[in-house]
Amino acid sequence: MTHDSDPSAFAAATPARLDGDPGPVAPMEVDEKNMPIEEARCWLLNGTNRDIDIYVNYDDQPLVTDIQSLSIGPVLTLDGTVDRPYGTYTLEARDKGDPDGPVLASASVPLEEGDSYSAALHRVGQEEYQLSIFTNDYSPSEDARLVARHCAYPEEVDWEISQNGETPEIPDDPRSGTLERGEWQTATDVTESDYLFEVFVDGELVTVEVNLELEVETTYAVHIVGEPEPLDIESYEEAEDSALDEAKWLLVQAFEVVPGEDVLDTVTAPAPPTSTTDENEGIEFDCDPVDVYQSNLVEQEVSATDPDGYVTGLAIGEVDPPTDGITIVDNSVDRAQVLGDETTATLRVGPDVPDGTYDVELVANPESLNERATCTLTVDVDPVPAERLYDLVDEFQLSDDVDPDIATDLNTLAHSAGVHREEGQTTEACALLTEFLDLVGSNKGSGISEAAHDDLQAEAQSLRADMGCE
Repeated sequence: MTHDSDPSAFAAATPARLDGDPGPVAPMEVDEKNMPIEEARCWLLNGTNRDIDIYVNYDDQPLVTDIQSLSIGPVLTLDGTVDRPYGTYTLEARDKGDPDGPVLASASVPLEEGDSYSAALHRVGQEEYQLSIFTNDYSPSEDARLVARHCAYPEEVDWEISQNGETPEIPDDPRSGTLERGEWQTATDVTESDYLFEVFVDGELVTVEVNLELEVETTYAVHIVGEPEPLDIESYEEAEDSALDEAKWLLVQAFEVVPGEDVLDTVTAPAPPTSTTDENEGIEFDCDPVDVYQSNLVEQEVSATDPDGYVTGLAIGEVDPPTDGITIVDNSVDRAQVLGDETTATLRVGPDVPDGTYDVELVANPESLNERATCTLTVDVDPVPAERLYDLVDEFQLSDDVDPDIATDLNTLAHSAGVHREEGQTTEACALLTEFLDLVGSNKGSGISEAAHDDLQAEAQSLRADMGCE
């Protein structure tokens, strides 16, 4: 659709709002002069009439607070480090200062090295919002590139650019298009000049930028936002005189690109955003239960995998009932080096953990901006039975760690202690275990190896403690 405009009305042009600027209007300039070569970026835009906070990867605290209405907020930057790894990220928008309030909209996007996106929150229904994530185009360009993005409430808008009369010596290069809500399209190879950018709804002008300065080798992303209504003005001078902000429904970002070859002047077909939904895959765990006798040290591998991201660490969270003896072994975390690979660690249950059943929380990404997830595994620490003692004695006899004659005497004591314990004769059982310990101690290094001595002592003492022996 084509609309008539009056180039003679372009006096004292009002420049467009800039990338990252918290104020209502700022001079137009290139805001991102370097491509994200060794990092990934996602700009956060608020195209609604409410102030918002942005939450990342289901965290209960906002990463970015107080993005004011109709503004471009900060940029989320990832560099592939442990605390800011690459991978799929979910963004959630809530009202400012309301962490327990409803999520207005959410969407996920894969952020890898070299990526650049803009995520715009906009209204799509009476109380419905959408988070539209767009890919920023850094491909080479000889002239200017204009990208129009429809993030406003009207279901459909028409947009047009034409020279504003400030550079009459340059041939005009008008372009136009029609977008449904959430769509975008690109005007390629636009001649460098000063342009008028107009937006129409049902044939009526609703917003205009009267001095959009397009420069070569730059991509300009113009976001049409908010809830624009028809401008009741005869000329743009009238808008200026009445202090009307006729460009407040436009948020503009500019990205410098490398020089490219001349391409066909065209306006691409409307296309949907890169993402409007949350398709972030959850973290998968391998955290099998652990069963161990008291006084024994056991180590078991645990692992976690993020199918569309990285798990950068594993840690123990809460342990119920509390104990300090269940840990992740220092320096045992082997981090995934490739997207979707497994991260492993060694879980240790120490010999000093009392008998009982423990619910152990394993935490993935405990110190990362990436998605945090947990798995609860059960650790059963069983009291040492008397049978355990003579089983252990038999094992050490077979490995030549205990002489056969000594093993026979130890098993006799252990068996007798077990019988007295079952019959409730605790004093007699405790006395037999004392004889067991004395026999082990007196034969250390001469009939009982040092390793066997230490293990048999620990098992017998654990059994005595469990029986309440003095």
